[in-house]
Amino acid sequence: MYVDAHAPSHELLRNTFPYLSIHSAYSISEGLTTICSAKPDLILTEIDFPGEKGFSLLEQLVQHSPRLPVVVLSTLDSTPNVVRALHIGAEHFFSKPFVPGQLCRHVHKLLALMYPLQQIPEEENRELSEGSTKGGEDNPPSPLDALTGCSEALFQLKYSLRLFAAADAPVLITGESGSGKELAAQTLHKLSPRCNGPYKTVHCGAIPMSLLEAELYGSEPGAFTGSIRRPGHFEQAHQGSLFLDEIAEMTPAGQMKLLRIIEAQQVTRIGGRRPIPISVRIICATNRDITELVSQGRFRADLYFRIHTLPINLPPLRARKEDIAALSLQFLRQQQSYLENPISYSALLKLTQYDWPGNVRELRNTLQLAQVLSRGKVIQAEHIRVAY
Repeated sequence: MYVDAHAPSHELLRNTFPYLSIHSAYSISEGLTTICSAKPDLILTEIDFPGEKGFSLLEQLVQHSPRLPVVVLSTLDSTPNVVRALHIGAEHFFSKPFVPGQLCRHVHKLLALMYPLQQIPEEENRELSEGSTKGGEDNPPSPLDALTGCSEALFQLKYSLRLFAAADAPVLITGESGSGKELAAQTLHKLSPRCNGPYKTVHCGAIPMSLLEAELYGSEPGAFTGSIRRPGHFEQAHQGSLFLDEIAEMTPAGQMKLLRIIEAQQVTRIGGRRPIPISVRIICATNRDITELVSQGRFRADLYFRIHTLPINLPPLRARKEDIAALSLQFLRQQQSYLENPISYSALLKLTQYDWPGNVRELRNTLQLAQVLSRGKVIQAEHIRVAY
């Protein structure tokens, strides 16, 4: 069902969903009547009404049919309005003008969560199948669902991940600490043709170089004191993906050896003589300005161009504040499932007024503290403690 006072908008929605039945409503009273008579599976609504009428409509729709997902379409896309709509109970907020394909995929996902796919016309299923999130053996949830939010930056990230996943070239993920680089790498692997293969992670900055080589390439007895015969992460990731986090922390000698292995797709264990063929997709990440390191001679240019084949840059949380409310609600509802609304609107709004230098990791830690301070009750603004 679609609620809006403007007839042209209804025609646009019918064109966007040619295979679904759209019931139109042009006022609050008509919308509530239509819910009772047509029994819709999902509600699309505008909130672009004078004063508080739009949010009043949203509140009434959510209260009247709490089990129906509600998607908001609006030009009122300021961060406070997005936060307020999500806090009232909207499942998603789309800015107008919206991209029809994105709206189609999201509506399809919401419907697929609630109803068997065979109830959705076959043509619609074929067109939108990659947006489905219904669980089950034949149609598992999409890995992209782990990326929560409604900002344009997040949509662009999802598009890049889906596009790059189909290729088998190295990927370099850049972004600030805590922005979700490891989650992006995991999502990329799960979307790729190698998804059934192993996924291994090595933090290049957390292991001394003398030990890092043994971790990456494996070792043979006698290679060094206490060494045993063991495969390294390259061998363990054969037919899968290897995520090299903080790649910029590797020494020049380590970078040279890594380049040779990526180029040759074979590895020789420390203390060994026999090259071992491998088939591994390399995903690298760094929170540093790697181009600046290349210009300073601190990172090999040839390795940079090899791993930079498919670049992905993760925007910091302050550049996508529209996602803060959705991220917060998702985390809190996972932790406090017994509370229908675990956080107040004023607290959500306070979260959006902070720049989050620690990004999603800092947001999650702040919410964990707020849960403790609220003693299991609804989180209020005074429970949000950030380093202003």
